[in-house]
Amino acid sequence: MKVAVEDQAYRNKAFICYSDDDKDFAIRLEKALKRYKPVKNLGIKNTSLNVFRDTPDLNETEYAELIYQNLESSHKLIVICSPNSKTNDVVNERIRHFAARSNVNNIIPVVVNSNPNSGFDIEPDNIQDFPPALCEVRDIGLIARYDGFDIRKNDLENGNYALAWYTLLSCLFEINRSEIALEEKRRQHVQNRRKMAAILNGILLAFIVLFVTILWQRVETDRIARTKLAKGFWEQSKISVQENDLLKSLQLLAHAISLQPQEELRKELFSEFEKYQPVSRLAYIIRHDGEILGAKFNKNQTRILTWSDDHTAKIWDARNGQLLINSIRHNGPVYGADFIESESNIITWSADGSVQIWDAKTGRPLKNALKHGSSITGTALNQEENRLATWGEDFSIRVWDLESGQKIGKTAGHDGWINGVLFFNDDSRLISWSDDSTASAWNPDTGEKIGRTMFHPAEVNGAILNSDESQLLTWCSDGSIQLRDVKTGKPRRFEMRHNGSVLGAIFSRNEDRILSWGRDNVSRVWHLKTGKEMFPPLQHEGWVFGAAFNPYETRILTWSFDNSARLWDAQTGEQLGFALQHGSGPSGSDAGIFGAGFDTSGRRVFTWGDDNTGRLWEAKTSRQLGTPFQHNNFKNGNYEVKGAIYNDDMTRIFTWSNDSTGRFWIAPNIKPVQNKPNNIASDPDFPLNHFKLQVNAITGTYLDSLTHNNVYCLAPESWQELNDTYQKIAQEHYLKCNYPNHNLWSKLYPEDAAKIRPLP
Repeated sequence: MKVAVEDQAYRNKAFICYSDDDKDFAIRLEKALKRYKPVKNLGIKNTSLNVFRDTPDLNETEYAELIYQNLESSHKLIVICSPNSKTNDVVNERIRHFAARSNVNNIIPVVVNSNPNSGFDIEPDNIQDFPPALCEVRDIGLIARYDGFDIRKNDLENGNYALAWYTLLSCLFEINRSEIALEEKRRQHVQNRRKMAAILNGILLAFIVLFVTILWQRVETDRIARTKLAKGFWEQSKISVQENDLLKSLQLLAHAISLQPQEELRKELFSEFEKYQPVSRLAYIIRHDGEILGAKFNKNQTRILTWSDDHTAKIWDARNGQLLINSIRHNGPVYGADFIESESNIITWSADGSVQIWDAKTGRPLKNALKHGSSITGTALNQEENRLATWGEDFSIRVWDLESGQKIGKTAGHDGWINGVLFFNDDSRLISWSDDSTASAWNPDTGEKIGRTMFHPAEVNGAILNSDESQLLTWCSDGSIQLRDVKTGKPRRFEMRHNGSVLGAIFSRNEDRILSWGRDNVSRVWHLKTGKEMFPPLQHEGWVFGAAFNPYETRILTWSFDNSARLWDAQTGEQLGFALQHGSGPSGSDAGIFGAGFDTSGRRVFTWGDDNTGRLWEAKTSRQLGTPFQHNNFKNGNYEVKGAIYNDDMTRIFTWSNDSTGRFWIAPNIKPVQNKPNNIASDPDFPLNHFKLQVNAITGTYLDSLTHNNVYCLAPESWQELNDTYQKIAQEHYLKCNYPNHNLWSKLYPEDAAKIRPLP
C-alpha cells in the first residue's frame, strides 16, 4: 500500500474553513470525510482521514494557537464559500494565512447556499460567490458545488451531489475524478454482493435449523437430519480454515459433534477436531475500569503488575488471577510501572505529573511523590535503581535521587517532544532524543550538557547504545539512520537510509549487523562497518512495526501493518515458510500486527494485533498452534490486543486489550500421540452434548447461535461460571475415560490430571 511522502509530513489531510452561519454544513462535511476510507485500488493509504474543522466563534489565545497549529500542519484547505463567508473576516484571514505557507493549489473551494438555479457545474459562474481572499491568491479553478443543498434531506456523497463529492475527493487526493467515481462504484457493487450473500447464508441456516426442529420427534428421520446439519457445519468449518479463522472452525466442529450424527461421520469429525483442537486454555480473566496500558511479570513470574487509564496500578496472583493489591492510585492515567529494589517496591508514573514509590507487599505509598510539573510521558532508571530520569509534556528532563526524593542538578530539556532518555551504565551521562531533531548528552549530577548537541535532519524517533557504550545509533522520521561516536558526537561518514520514517533498530548480538524497520514497508539488515545492506530489503505490504533476531540470530522475525508476521533467513534474507497471517480487522478492514516475539528456544513465535487476537506459531513450519487467543469483539467492537508478556518457553502468556481486560493463557507443550490404536482421534467417549461447553470454556468464546457466523467472547463472570461447570464434567469423565491419552482436558491440565489419574 503506497503512502504519499507529502501526506506523511502533515498532521491533517485537510482543514475546513467556514463562516459560523455555515456551521451545520461544515459539521456534516467533516463527518463525511472522517468516515470515508479510500478504495485500495487508488494506490493511497486505506485509512480514515485526519480532518480539522475550524471553530471561528472561539478566539481565546490558547485556542487560536491551536487553530493555527492545525492550519499550518494541514495538507489541504477546504473553504466553504457562500454569501455568508464572502465578508467574513475570519475566513478571509485563514485563506491568506494558509496561502502564505503552502501551495495555493491546495485550497479547495466548496460552494453552498449560492444561486440554486446555477446547476451543478464544476466551473465558477460568478466570481462574487467567493471570499475576496480566495480570488486574490489563486484562480478559482475546479470547485465542488453544493448549490441548494438541504442539510435535512440531501446526502453529501450520493444522488444529485455525487459529482460534487467526487470532485472534492479528486482535489484532496489529486487523482482523476472519473477514476475515483469508477472505483467507488466497484466497491459499492462488491459490498452489495457480500450483503446479499450474508442474507442468503443466514436464511439458509435458519431454514436448516427450522427443518431439524420440525422433524425432531421422529427418531430415525431426526438422526438423518442431524447428520445433514452436522455436514453443513463441517463444510462451513472447512471454509473457516481456508479463511484462517481456526476459532470459528473449531466452534463449528463442536456444534457438529454435539448434534451426535451417524457414527461414520462422527469419526471423521473427531479426526478433524484433533487437527485444530486448542493447545492453550484460558486460565482466568482480570479487569480494570479503563483500558489497560501495560503489564509486567515479576522475576519468578508469580505476580503480574498492570497499569491503566483508570488511574490505578494493580498486582495480581499470576497463578489464579486473584487481586492482591488494589490501592495504588494516581489522579490521572498511569502511564507506566515497574518492580524495583529487588521487587520489594513498585514505582509508577502518571499523567498527573507525579512519580510514586509503593510497598510491593502492602500497596502503601513510601515517601513523598516526585512532582515533575507536567504530565510524565516516560521514565528511565539507572542500573543501581537509586536514580530516576523523568520527562514530560513540558519537554523537560529531571533527574531524581530516589532515596531522598530530591531533584538532582538543573532541569535539562529539548525544544520539542522528547522520545526517550537512557542512563549510561556508570551514570556518567544521560542521552536524550527529541522531535526537535537533536540528541544530547547530559551530566546527571548537574544537568549540564556534555559536548555538542547532535543535530539530525529530522525528528529523532529512537536511539540505542552499543554494549561498551562507545557508539550511539539513532534513527529519524526522514528515513536516516546514523551511527555516532559517543565522545565526539560525530556521525560515521556513511549514512544508512530507509525510504520512509524509521520506526526502530537494534544491534545484533556480536554487533556486526544492524536490523532496522520503518514506514517504507521493509526491514533492512546493514553491515556495521560499511553501512551497506547485506541483502535486499525484507518486504511487507504495509508499515513494518517491529523486527527481532531469534536467540541464535539465524532467523529474523518481522511484523507489519499488512496483517502478517514473516520469518527470514538472517544470512540470505530469503523468506522462510508462509507468512504468519492474522485475520482482518473487526470491520473487515486491514488490521495490523502490533507485536511479536520468539521464545528463548526460537521454536515458538507469539503475535498479537488489531484483529482482537494473539496467536501462537511453530517457527520451523509457520504452522499456527491451536486456536487464536481471543479478546472481546462483541458487536464488531475494535478491541485490539495491545500487548503481551510471556515466560521463557511461552507456556504462560498474558495478553491485554482496550476491552479493559487481561487474559492469562496456559499453553503446555502438547505433543501428538504416536501409534494411535484403531485410528482413535481426540476423545470419542467425551459426552457429545458437552462438546460445545468444552470449547467455550477452553477458549472463553461462543458461536453466535442465530447466524453461526460470528465468534464472541464470553463476559468474565459468564465465562467463570461456565468454566466451573466444565471442570466438574471434565474431571468426572477423565476418571472413567477409555482413551486418556486422547483426552483434551488432561492435555491442557496435565498437573491436575496426574493427581486424579496417573498414567502408566
